Amino acid sequence: MAESHFPLWAFIVEMAAIPVCFIFLGLLLRRLRLVHPAMWEKLGRPSLFIWAWPGSIVALLERVDANIRLLMFPFRTQSFQLGDAGTAILLWLVRATLGLLAIFRLWSWWANP
Repeated sequence: MAESHFPLWAFIVEMAAIPVCFIFLGLLLRRLRLVHPAMWEKLGRPSLFIWAWPGSIVALLERVDANIRLLMFPFRTQSFQLGDAGTAILLWLVRATLGLLAIFRLWSWWANP
């Protein structure tokens, strides 16, 4: 049996970063809806409650599309143009958490072929 090169602490950090990312995304989503409603509308009114049946396949696909736009939003130039300090902090927390998840996921994939 091959020995894993991915340490246990890294696995724990990776698994802990997933709910933290969802918390930050939820806070960002709420902040966008309350402080920047035009941007929230432009993103397609995303919602993290994707498991609730919206009523049709088309509405479900629109919700998935809006959530993908929300995930890409922190890395687009539009997000850097928002002048609110609280939103900027949340955006940097989401960027850092998603970056951490990407790094640990790639490391895990590389270490465990």
